[in-house]
Amino acid sequence: LEAHARGFDVTVGTEVEEAVARIEAEVGPIDILVNNAGIQRRMPLTDFPEEIWDEVLSHNLKSVFLVGRAVARFSAGSSPSRRSCRRPAP
Repeated sequence: LEAHARGFDVTVGTEVEEAVARIEAEVGPIDILVNNAGIQRRMPLTDFPEEIWDEVLSHNLKSVFLVGRAVARFSAGSSPSRRSCRRPAP
């Protein structure tokens, strides 16, 4: 078993696309994605500012979307056996 890790800002679409492309070029196709990035802020609910809540949600949800989408795009175009991510043509 071989594992690889790379650091990049998972909330910036261009950085995600570039990082996934670089990983695919250097290492090969991504077979398993552990999409594990997130932030948290701790304080009583009654004191929790809406801006901080928005930041947590944006970071935690957007990162999953951006990284998952980028990996799926590369996976869908890499080989016939990996094209299960593609939507069928209408």
